Amino acid sequence: MALMAQETVAAVAFSTVFGVLGTGLGGLTGALLGMKGRRLIPLLFNLSSGMMIAVVCFELLPQAYALGLSVSVMGMLLGVLCVMALSVALDRHHQRGTDAAAMRRTGLLVLLSLALHNFPEGLAVGAGYAAEPRLGLMLGVMIMLHDVPEGVASGLPLRAGGVPIAGAFGMTVLSGLPTGLGALIGYVASGVSQGLVAFNFGLAAGAMLQVTAGELLPRARDQGQGALDTLFLTVGIAVGSVMTLVV
Repeated sequence: MALMAQETVAAVAFSTVFGVLGTGLGGLTGALLGMKGRRLIPLLFNLSSGMMIAVVCFELLPQAYALGLSVSVMGMLLGVLCVMALSVALDRHHQRGTDAAAMRRTGLLVLLSLALHNFPEGLAVGAGYAAEPRLGLMLGVMIMLHDVPEGVASGLPLRAGGVPIAGAFGMTVLSGLPTGLGALIGYVASGVSQGLVAFNFGLAAGAMLQVTAGELLPRARDQGQGALDTLFLTVGIAVGSVMTLVV
């Protein structure tokens, strides 16, 4: 019992640290750069998208399918639908908003989206740590790297909208905390059955793929820089695939 409690604390602690480091570092970078750093965002989005695609396809989903194919697919579909519903809700809120500070509003919307989808990412870390600590740590590192450009994407417009550097940094740090809550639930729930582990893996994989395909890549394409975008996406997939083998 004591060992299980220690492992639970470790999973939650690692996940929280990874989430806070990723979003906080990105938010601080974005706040310091201001709008001067806008050209970096599409490149960072493509790089992190490639890494997330690699870890989902080469590590997370194979683990899930090995534990239970049907429940994994169900979890993946639910993860996709949850992120799609969140995107629709955010779009409606953005369209109905009357705030004249468009940059600040955009930063807050990105921040809210980041905080909400950090929860299923935490699920992946917790479930992965329960199955094998190495997998949980690897997923945590990948999620941390993935959160950096999103932190930048929220820090830049917040700073441009008049939010102080300290405020923008603090808000992005807070957006990483749901990762720890997701890790706690993912770790505890995964101790119930292999089917639940597979479902959690599928849920997190679906959410990550939808965030990548529905949010990051389209946003990167809209601000894109041609051949560099493809290069950074390819490098991201290559780096992510190698990390699944060596981490």
